[in-house]
Order: sequence, then structure tokens, then C-alpha cells
Amino acid sequence: MLNVLRTLERLMFFEHLSTLSQYLPESI
Repeated sequence: MLNVLRTLERLMFFEHLSTLSQYLPESI
């Protein structure tokens, strides 16, 4: 169960990063 939670957390983290990347310049 803990592995599932960590996987979901990681997916949400990457989704959040991809959302931020839309607002940040690609030079970063």
C-alpha cells in the first residue's frame, strides 16, 4: 500500500513539474 501511495505522489510531483515548466522559460 505504501508503494502505491509513493507512486501516486511521484506521478503528482512530475505532473506538477510539467505544469510549472509551461510557465517557466525553457532556458532553466
